[in-house]
Amino acid sequence: MVRIFLTIWALAFLGGIVTGKSVFAQTEPAWSAKPIQCGPTFDIFSQMQNNGMKAFFGGLGKSDSVNYDQPIDVFVYLTVNLETQEWAAIEVNEEKTNACIIGYGKSTMFDPETLQEFTAPKNFQ
Repeated sequence: MVRIFLTIWALAFLGGIVTGKSVFAQTEPAWSAKPIQCGPTFDIFSQMQNNGMKAFFGGLGKSDSVNYDQPIDVFVYLTVNLETQEWAAIEVNEEKTNACIIGYGKSTMFDPETLQEFTAPKNFQ
């Protein structure tokens, strides 16, 4: 049950990152721009593999972009190196030719109870 909750939460969170629209938001989102790194999919995943990262989550989503009139289909992956605690969120276009690192970090947590407490709405009032 906890895995299902975390999967749903992760999908909603990633959907918010990818589309800029939170499925939990009660109000209209504010658009923000941030730099992301993009390149050929082979190069991005080779870099992840060379850094010891392995994909542990993948999902089909939508992405809004100033480059397209309508949201496009994308695949989103989370990769992690459990030894170094590095992680990366990677978005791949439908043709699988281009990938973008949309988030990167050096600390991970796989503790459902603590994560659930961190994401409790009462913490954000």
